[in-house]
Amino acid sequence: MMAALYKTKKALRESIGKPLRYRETSMFGEEYRANGKFCVVGPSEHERKWFAEVTMRGGLIALVDGKGAPKPKQIALEQLPDTTKPESALGDF
Repeated sequence: MMAALYKTKKALRESIGKPLRYRETSMFGEEYRANGKFCVVGPSEHERKWFAEVTMRGGLIALVDGKGAPKPKQIALEQLPDTTKPESALGDF
C-alpha cells in the first residue's frame, strides 16, 4: 500500500487541490495514478495510524474517503463583537 506523507488524515484532506505527497511501497509496480482511486496509509508505511481512499484528477487530490475539502468553520453573527459602538471596538484602556 502506498504511503501518504501527511501526519493526519485531516492534513491530507486539507491538501485537496494539491499534488499528493507519497512514497511508493509496492514491489509489484507503481500504485500512483494521476487520474483514479487508490488506498493510502499514513503517516508513513511503517507507522500505520490511518488509512484513506484518495481520488486523483489531473494529478491533484480531488477527494479523500469520498469527501471534499473540510468546510471552514462558520461563526454565528451573535458571536461577533459589536463594532458599531466605539467602546467595543477599542476595548478598555
